[in-house]
Amino acid sequence: GFLDASVHYAVQGLYEPGSTLKIVAAGGALDAGLVGLETPIDCGWGKRHIMRSYYVYDHHPYGTLSVSDVLMKSSNTGAYELALRLGRKRFVDYLKRFGFVSHTGIGLAGDPRGMLADVENPINFSRMSYGYSVAVTPLQVCSAYVAIANGGMLMKPRLVRAVIANDGSVVKEFPPEEVGRVMSEESAAKLRQALATVVSPKGTAKRAAVPG
Repeated sequence: GFLDASVHYAVQGLYEPGSTLKIVAAGGALDAGLVGLETPIDCGWGKRHIMRSYYVYDHHPYGTLSVSDVLMKSSNTGAYELALRLGRKRFVDYLKRFGFVSHTGIGLAGDPRGMLADVENPINFSRMSYGYSVAVTPLQVCSAYVAIANGGMLMKPRLVRAVIANDGSVVKEFPPEEVGRVMSEESAAKLRQALATVVSPKGTAKRAAVPG
């Protein structure tokens, strides 16, 4: 295949983000006061029943993990349990708080809202907990993680800080613009602590650890 040079994939490309979306279930449950980082979560030893013959499967058979370890090990069944505790309505609320299924406002053509499957369908809901049955853009994912790094405040993405004339005078400035609070500063700090373990020697992305 090939990439179309006329398409801004970071802005326009819709995809199912997978495990990067586990911040919604985990962050929402933390912010709602339903769990703490050390709360034990039953991960079902590799699978959790949804309905009839449908299950959520894990990539590794984990028994009980802490909330922090659910993120560190990227457990699908653990994320599903956190989403269940949060409930469908609050899950979608946090999904929207993080900036998913809405325009980023970056000001470029083709800034899609994203798409969400019917959350009332229990199978769809289970898949959403670990990043499927929902379509987002790379820019939306980036903005969501920036909000966690920024103390829980979602910011409007900027391409230009200021327009400056040849003589050095500022023609126009584009100051930081807050979109809305995703979670409390305390919850964002807890989520940062848990996410840092993902690139630890025991995490699923240890090769992504960057000094500093």
